[in-house]
Amino acid sequence: PSVPEKSWGYAFWNVFHDSIKNNSKISTGEIVQNILASDAGKAIGFSENADMPEGYLPGFSEDITGFKSATMFAPAASGYAFMGYVFELDDISKIDSFIKTLNEKCDLRWMICMTAEATTVGAYDNYVLFVMSPTNMP
Repeated sequence: PSVPEKSWGYAFWNVFHDSIKNNSKISTGEIVQNILASDAGKAIGFSENADMPEGYLPGFSEDITGFKSATMFAPAASGYAFMGYVFELDDISKIDSFIKTLNEKCDLRWMICMTAEATTVGAYDNYVLFVMSPTNMP
């Protein structure tokens, strides 16, 4: 994706991309673990991550379906309006429509008291990274 260099999305995109490039059979959970272990992941203090079923996903106004697997990651404290997901799709031909759905159904105000300022969404192979976050890294 085209994102500013000093953004959370940019920092996580590189880890996401390299994880898949180095292991085409990697799970969404393993990709998220790589993100959490990165310098950017350590900076925000992530501790929450979970595999997510189709349906309600925090940060979206409607149910999200059409993926094979998904892992969510979020900061330990709610001091940041931040939510991230790594999705795996069975059918790579549906990536564009899945990304369109994510963009249309995301709710930057899902936390009520805070609003995310930016979204980053992009795909590599049959995986999708989706991040709602502050614009700049601290």
